[in-house]
Amino acid sequence: MRATVKPEPNHFEWIDLWRGLAAMGILFYHVRVHLWVGWNEIQAHPENFSAFDRLTAWLSVPLPFLGSGVMLFFVVSGFCIHYPKVGATKFGARTYAIRRALRIVPPYLAAVAFSLAVEWAGQRWLNLRGPFLSSSETIWKTIFFVQNYPPSWGQLGSNPSLWSLPVEVELYIIYPLLFWLGTRMGGKVTLLMVAMVSATAFYLAGTSAPWLVGNFTLYWIIWCAGAALAQGLRSGRLPAWRNWLWAPLLAAAGAALAARMNRGSDILSQYFWAVAFFILLWRCLSWPPPSALLPKRVASGLLWLGQISYSLYLIHFPFFLLAGAAWTAWQGGKPANLLVAFAAVLLVIPVAGLFYQVIEKPSHALARQWGRSEKS
Repeated sequence: MRATVKPEPNHFEWIDLWRGLAAMGILFYHVRVHLWVGWNEIQAHPENFSAFDRLTAWLSVPLPFLGSGVMLFFVVSGFCIHYPKVGATKFGARTYAIRRALRIVPPYLAAVAFSLAVEWAGQRWLNLRGPFLSSSETIWKTIFFVQNYPPSWGQLGSNPSLWSLPVEVELYIIYPLLFWLGTRMGGKVTLLMVAMVSATAFYLAGTSAPWLVGNFTLYWIIWCAGAALAQGLRSGRLPAWRNWLWAPLLAAAGAALAARMNRGSDILSQYFWAVAFFILLWRCLSWPPPSALLPKRVASGLLWLGQISYSLYLIHFPFFLLAGAAWTAWQGGKPANLLVAFAAVLLVIPVAGLFYQVIEKPSHALARQWGRSEKS
């Protein structure tokens, strides 16, 4: 049996929904850095905190696991990039390059500028110091997407989330080779080669080359898993969902949680999460769209979050840094109540919506205008 769901080539509601949820998970994961004293501090000195602060601290239990949303972004990215190319005989490299560059680079550079503005304002008015300020070398490397590479790799002090964007760009650059290999050698041989490259990178990242954590080779197999899902869905060769597949999904999620809780390899945990997200996306793409299953307002809100998810990802960390520095200047320390951090998550959403309207949406319009010969 084959999957019968045939969504529109350029719009997948489930993709948008999971993009939004992944972005929100990452926001809740990161907001604790600058806007909460932390679980360990509260547990070590409970006498210094109110009963309500200690109670709300329990809301933080799932938060350390939500950073895995980046792996979902990689799976979704591979799916979305490859889906329009399934069955194509010509690649259209020039149009592809223009569209990818216009979608990624202008918002990214605007986010770099926003981050540096936060550093300047924080240093001038909020006594921001130390690791939250970026060196000129880091700034230039970030502008040119090479901050993940030695000899002195590292992210902007105000926006370490930008580590994944060079990885994404590298995956975009290598995709034409993947397309060529797939059309000439077949999908199975191509995936085998990709798996070998990723396995080698995984080994090296755990030994003498930790900088490979920020290299595309480590995440190539995850991205290509999304591409394989797109290949199967659009070609009609995606096997029908079977309920027994819930078992490996739950097993992968459980293994990811265990690896994280036992302070095991973060990379291994990321791979387990990727397996779980792959199976989950497979399940969702065989269902009717969220707008047909959820209340209208809930569905529209989640889909809007998916629409602005890139903007959310780009600017949330410097926003939290600035908010945390302002709170510390006002109160003399980080918030003890986790609900303050949650309020900051809500506040950054309209800021990201404005960033989307002013920066990201116009860059999408340019991408469509200059790449009319190729849909993506």
